[in-house]
Amino acid sequence: MRQKRDPLLVTASMSNGAVQMFGLRAGDIEKDYHITRLLADLCQPLPDHPQVQVVLAGGTGLAKRGVTERFSEDIDITLTVPELSGYSNSQVRSWLRAMRLRAEALAIGTQTTHKGGSSYRSFVIPYRSGVGAITSHARIHCDIKVADAEGRPADMIEVESLITQAAQWGREPDTTALCADPLWTLADKLHALNRLCRADNPTAGQCPLEWWALG
Repeated sequence: MRQKRDPLLVTASMSNGAVQMFGLRAGDIEKDYHITRLLADLCQPLPDHPQVQVVLAGGTGLAKRGVTERFSEDIDITLTVPELSGYSNSQVRSWLRAMRLRAEALAIGTQTTHKGGSSYRSFVIPYRSGVGAITSHARIHCDIKVADAEGRPADMIEVESLITQAAQWGREPDTTALCADPLWTLADKLHALNRLCRADNPTAGQCPLEWWALG
């Protein structure tokens, strides 16, 4: 993991170009900068666990690929390994513990909070706001789960903050990250949507969206 450094304090003047280009609020542009900063560290390989792939997933993965223009406020990371069933619970916990230590090292201001189960962790990572965002908005939720790598393709992508894109500072990426295939991400979201629908209506059968996702 990279040495911890103080992040840039994003000011309104720095975010103006991105606000005009993307039509988002200054607070969203600032949060995207901090999300990109966190990805540069969170998505690095785990040196002590070379068999584990650290994969950016979810809406932020889709947005950073350019698949969607929707702004995503959270970070979803999946730790994938081939044949997950061959690993013990203590090994899985050691991977999640390594990611927890990363998240805590990146927190700015108050202590990072976290919760979790046997195969996932959820973190809240705070940052200092330079554009007047209220404290409850100056934080990023990060969910990390462990899954089998089978059927979950991923490839390396260049990741830029919206501020960098608007300023076009040499067009160099802010970082790179291993990112989940967008079709897999969309299928995963459909599974989650159908679980919610069936929770509201337990007597309902499998809906067409779930047929497609399972196919």
